[in-house]
Amino acid sequence: MLRENLTIGNNRAGFNNLLRTVISYLPGKRLSDARIGLESTGHYSVNLTNFLKAEGFEVTIFNPLHVNLYRKA
Repeated sequence: MLRENLTIGNNRAGFNNLLRTVISYLPGKRLSDARIGLESTGHYSVNLTNFLKAEGFEVTIFNPLHVNLYRKA
């Protein structure tokens, strides 16, 4: 684990903060080296998902029930 957690605002400034953080961990700073997985949060995740895709990331949305079951396994 590279980082325990990161809290961002659900706005452009927060998304840019996330982008800078993710890029700081990428070898060679290539976006194609990263895969982003998000737990579905309904309409709250739509803007973030669109932002990440526009930046060139591959984004996968996970069902919260599956994430919870995986966490318990």
